[in-house]
Amino acid sequence: MATGSKEEAAQKLKEEANVDNRSAALLKLSKVTKALEDAEVVIKLRPDWEKGYFRKGAILEDQSKYAEALEVYQVALKMKGPSAKELSTKIRNLSKLVNPRARR
Repeated sequence: MATGSKEEAAQKLKEEANVDNRSAALLKLSKVTKALEDAEVVIKLRPDWEKGYFRKGAILEDQSKYAEALEVYQVALKMKGPSAKELSTKIRNLSKLVNPRARR
């Protein structure tokens, strides 16, 4: 692989991480529309990276769109695997909100 290609790949990863981090920051600032746009950009750029899905799930959860958030978190969990404690907890809690029978 040529040096330019390695540098380009490294730059692309850095840009993706920046967009992901910006999405998290925007959510904290309650700028959910912009945060969601950034999360979707991350998913488009790296559809195999669970962090974009995690960000999108957090934004949907913040908007009380629990069923949608649950679906997105489940996608992230499939990528991350069962060792993802935070994702598993979010999925369990949202499942109880979306399906009250799950509480029993």
